[in-house]
This record gives sequence, C-alpha cells and structure tokens, in this order.
Amino acid sequence: MNPRRWAAWLWPAGGVIAALAASPIAVRLTSNEGLYSLILAPLVLILWAASDVRLRAMGLRLGTAHAYGLAFAWPAATMILVALIAWAIGGIRATTIPFGHAARGILVLFAFTLVVGLLTEEGFFRGWLWGAMEEHSHALGTRILGTSVAFGLWHIGAALVMPSVHMPAARLSVYVANVFLLGVVFALLRAGSGSIIVASVAHAAWNAFQYVFYGIGTTTGVLTAAASGWLDPERGALGLAFNAAAALLLWRWARRALIEAGRPREHVTAT
Repeated sequence: MNPRRWAAWLWPAGGVIAALAASPIAVRLTSNEGLYSLILAPLVLILWAASDVRLRAMGLRLGTAHAYGLAFAWPAATMILVALIAWAIGGIRATTIPFGHAARGILVLFAFTLVVGLLTEEGFFRGWLWGAMEEHSHALGTRILGTSVAFGLWHIGAALVMPSVHMPAARLSVYVANVFLLGVVFALLRAGSGSIIVASVAHAAWNAFQYVFYGIGTTTGVLTAAASGWLDPERGALGLAFNAAAALLLWRWARRALIEAGRPREHVTAT
C-alpha cells in the first residue's frame, strides 16, 4: 500500500480504535453501562473538529419520504415475519400479549433511541466515520464494509463489559453477525438517502421493536420464543437470513438512488 493509501486510512482507523477503547473504559471506570454509547457523543465532536470533516459528508440532511418508508418497513416486516414463523411452529410461549403496554414501550424507545442514537452510534459510525472515509475517497462498498465491521466490533465490546448484554460465546457469534448485517442495512439507507437521519430512524425502529417484542442481551420481550437461539431477529439464525435478504435488496436500491441522483460512477462501485 502506497503512502497516500495509508494516509487515507489514518483518520478512520484512528477513530475506530478510539471508539473501541473509550466505550469499555468508560464502563469499567464508572460501572455505568449507559456510558458505553454516550461516550461516543463527545468523541464524535472531538474527531469532527480535529479531522475537519464537512457537515454534509456526515449526512446532516433530510432524506426522501421513500427512504423513511424503507427505514420503517424493513424492521417492522422483519419482526412480524419472525413472529409469524415462531407462532406457526409453536415457538411462542406467550399466551396474552399486552399490546397497549407494548405500543407505549415502542413509542418511548423509538423517540429515545432516535435522539440518542443520532448523537452516538449513528453519529459516529454512519456520521463521522462514514464522512471521514468519503472525504478520503473511499468507494461506497468500502464505506459500507468498513463502518459495518467497526459497528460489529464495537458491539463485541458491549457484550464483554456489560452484564445486561453478556451472552454465551456461541450465541455471541450469531449476534455479532446480525449486528454486522444491521450495520450494512443502516449504511445502505445512509448511502441511498444521503441522510444520517434516515439511518437513525431505521436504527430507532429496529431497537424499539426488538427490545419490546424479543428483548436484548440475556432478557426476553413479550414474545418469548421457545427456541430463541434461532427464533430471534437480532440474536438468532433466522434473523441472519432476513437481514441478509434486506441488505441485498437495499444494495440495489441504494445504487439506483445514487445513480439517479447523478453521483459519479466511482462513488457507486462496490470496491
């Protein structure tokens, strides 16, 4: 790799290393799991100021109504399809579902995650990191892969230092693979819309549906699956299949959206 190529990776790689170190250190020092994500907010500001990434490159713009529709439709469809399959094979043990309570929980979690996620996880991975890679002329496929791998690695740290997210090694591997695919989907929504807000809406909708209906980490939601090792959108093998399919469909949408927007061909290619 020539010196120019090395320089193109200095800021992105340095920022990822800083995030992977800062989040677990913050939790270890304070025993406050909330800081795992929140520490990313000041880190984004520091990196943005130091690297001089343009605000537009960070995706601070509104997207189209169609993009927001996809951001809602994908998590909703995935959660419903997984629930229907689980119900069809007798995997759901819940006898009564508190829909009113669940709806309130979804609304609260969605609003909270949208704001906090925009400032932390989305602000870092699909915001500053994406922008830093774009500013250094990394192609679309490289940005999608790079931000998604970093997103997955960051979640490994969460599972290692946060008791509420801890899980056995076998299940952790499936979870991290799913998180990587989630990162790909969020990145594709970011690419096709040009907006970090669209990606944040998708992230918030996913978390709200997942946490209320299926749970997070070692906890379960209102839909208790008998075989939760694979009947789970985020922690199971069934989720891997649905999220991989969503990534393939959104890749085609993102490329088409970029071409229709008149982006240069080199920014649309996969490498």
